[in-house]
Amino acid sequence: LGLAMEYEDNLLDYIQKTKYENIDFIVSDLSMSTTEMLLFTKIERESVLKHMLRDIINKGLYDFIIFDTNPVLGILNYNVLNVSDYVIIPIELSIFAIDGLDTLIKYINSIKKTNEKLTIAGIVINKYDLREKKITETCEDIVNEIFRNKVFNTKISVDTKIKQAQLENVPVMYLGNNIRIVNQYRDLAKEVIKVVSNK
Repeated sequence: LGLAMEYEDNLLDYIQKTKYENIDFIVSDLSMSTTEMLLFTKIERESVLKHMLRDIINKGLYDFIIFDTNPVLGILNYNVLNVSDYVIIPIELSIFAIDGLDTLIKYINSIKKTNEKLTIAGIVINKYDLREKKITETCEDIVNEIFRNKVFNTKISVDTKIKQAQLENVPVMYLGNNIRIVNQYRDLAKEVIKVVSNK
């Protein structure tokens, strides 16, 4: 993706098909590390990705296009949010993570000036660990108090199956049906679909 953004190529040419039904992807690469700096040299630098995605969107090839972003609030993620309809915010239950949410929300709201469609679909509690019950319950109460109906009911637990899926290079959903983390992701997907369908 980094090379594509350097030359502002049509992303249709970068789509990789998979053996999994309804899953294609565009892979990132090491050149993404310099993309942030490169984008500052571009004309209409906030909209580079929007132009690159135009054909994919106009052709209606996908029901959902999902961007997995890094946590840096820079021009690269501005490009991603500037072309997105929804944001899903994963958060770990720690005080430092909760403190950072306010900055992230302000960043997202600033992008609404150029992308009025942008909406926070919800906040998902990630890496939920019942072994730290007192800490997680306290932090969860704080998140729910601040963001109320924006917090998804489904929590994504700490689970070694994620590392197994990465090691085997397969989507975690293909590890089996009666697996806790798989069921959690299915439940989260249902919640997300409900949110985006009601808009």
